[in-house]
Amino acid sequence: MGKRLNIIGKPWGTQLTVVKGARLTIGDDVMINAGVGIAANVEVTIGNNVMIGPRTSIFDSAYHRIDSLDDGSQTAKRIVIQDNAWIGTGALILPGVTIGRNAVVAAGSTVTKDVPKNTLVAGAPAKIIRELTIHDGWVRH
Repeated sequence: MGKRLNIIGKPWGTQLTVVKGARLTIGDDVMINAGVGIAANVEVTIGNNVMIGPRTSIFDSAYHRIDSLDDGSQTAKRIVIQDNAWIGTGALILPGVTIGRNAVVAAGSTVTKDVPKNTLVAGAPAKIIRELTIHDGWVRH
């Protein structure tokens, strides 16, 4: 856990779950809002200056196989949220995703694949809406 971590637990409880052998890493100046659920079965890494909106879910595992042909080997995959990202209210971040530096995930989006740095994504599944202009050294507050 980094310095100045801010976790809001009201009006909805916030849940951080790390199973034995997994890793949850949270950088400096991170804000995790009320009702957020983060579950690390393998690894979840959250960079510096990241803001996570209320009722967002970040799960690095699907927890179960999809069908009888699924051997379960791809059930859990690492998630990385890079520095200065903003995850909007009610977003769902699924296994194997990297959210790039300075990226914004719009409220209610379902992220199923990597989000490039300096982009805004939205939708279910999330798609690139536009590129963002981020000056060097700018930090989202």
